[in-house]
Amino acid sequence: PRRRNKSVESLQINVQRLKEYRARLILFPKGKKVLKGEANEEERKLATQLRGPLMPVQQPAPKSLARAITDEEKDFK
Repeated sequence: PRRRNKSVESLQINVQRLKEYRARLILFPKGKKVLKGEANEEERKLATQLRGPLMPVQQPAPKSLARAITDEEKDFK
């Protein structure tokens, strides 16, 4: 089975990223009739093909840095 991330924070970040993607997305109509959510004539003329990483997933910075283990931590039982 696939691993499921149940973290609310990461879910909200992903939802926000997908909303930004949908806002930038331009849907071209398949036929002659323009349906709801598809781009009109003016938006289609302004559309350009983008190249490269469009919306990379940003990983949060690590909260703690690696450090040496102290003698007190070694003796902890």
